[in-house]
Amino acid sequence: MAELVAEKFVKKLLGESEIEAVLQRLDRLTLDEARMTVTQTLQIIHGLVNNMKVVMDGMQAIFACRQLLIRLVWADGKASTSDIRKALSMSSL
Repeated sequence: MAELVAEKFVKKLLGESEIEAVLQRLDRLTLDEARMTVTQTLQIIHGLVNNMKVVMDGMQAIFACRQLLIRLVWADGKASTSDIRKALSMSSL
């Protein structure tokens, strides 16, 4: 009888520690998954910010070119083809 009780106790004890190990592993995996999700999210945000910067820089170049062309036209009332080409080449610098 004592052996049966001891056997049940050992099985129960081993079973619980096995469950505990599985739960600890699940916690680690959940934490790893959360870290990977944060990493991927930050990578996406970084890419979006870089894309926005490229677009904004491009828009600034377009606005600068436009302002230069407007100044050329308003300076003497007309702009020659060579003046426009010169303005376009200067705005790309």
